[in-house]
Amino acid sequence: MPDEELESVLKNLSEQDRVLIVCNYQIYDDNWDAMEKDLKDRLEGRPYVLKLGERIREDIERVLRLRKIEDKFGIKLGNYVKI
Repeated sequence: MPDEELESVLKNLSEQDRVLIVCNYQIYDDNWDAMEKDLKDRLEGRPYVLKLGERIREDIERVLRLRKIEDKFGIKLGNYVKI
C-alpha cells in the first residue's frame, strides 16, 4: 500500500498526467526516455510515434515531473494509474 505522501501525489495528478502515464505504460513500455524523445522529435518536425496534440512542451515538462515522482518513491506510476 502506498504511503500517505504517495497517495496524496497520486490523488492530485491531473488528467493530462494520467494520460501521459498510461501512454508511457502502454506504448513505451514504461520508458520515459523513449516518450520524451518522441515528443521532442515531434516538436522538431522529425518522424514521431504518438500524437498528443499541440501541448508538447507542457507534456515534456510533465514527463520530467512524473519521472521525478517515480524516482522519489521507487515506483512505476503505470502500476497505480489507470484511465
